[in-house]
Amino acid sequence: MRMRGIAGAVLLAAASAAAAETVYVVDILRVGVRPDPAGRGQPVEIVSTGTPLEVLQRGRGVLRVRTPAGREGWLAEVYTMPEPPARERLPALEARIAELEAALEQARTEAGQEAAQRRALAERVRETGEALARTEQALAAAQARARRAEAWREGLERRLGAAAGGVAVLVVGSFLAGSAWYRRRASRRLGGLRV
Repeated sequence: MRMRGIAGAVLLAAASAAAAETVYVVDILRVGVRPDPAGRGQPVEIVSTGTPLEVLQRGRGVLRVRTPAGREGWLAEVYTMPEPPARERLPALEARIAELEAALEQARTEAGQEAAQRRALAERVRETGEALARTEQALAAAQARARRAEAWREGLERRLGAAAGGVAVLVVGSFLAGSAWYRRRASRRLGGLRV
């Protein structure tokens, strides 16, 4: 008989373990605001978790308060706290988190755009540097050509000057030779008389 009892208890425990579920306590508190500090009498209003109450007077462990509806009464101080409960602050905090996430995404987008602008600017600087190097090479080549052209011009001027001098000497020499020849010829025709 005892074996059956143990077996039944084991089966019952196994069945209850299989059917066990988890539940949580609801985070809603309802408190009555009463007409006197001792907490006697019918509540003038029932307030829930997160209801803001204006403190009118403090007593020993009790508060005289005004509800949002304008009703006045007493409430045990233990049911109050100086700031809204977490579940009341949660929507505002979630909204703030959403704002911050949006701002973070915006900052990431702007950072990406700035990085792209920096890359584009770096590319433009590189291209400008290459263009400057090409321009400097072209300038150096043009200066070298200009120096060669100047040297050629100076050489040409020297050659032309020398040629002009040679031509002048030739012309003067030809003139003098022609004059001398003419005088000799005239002198021969005139029988040796000098002209």
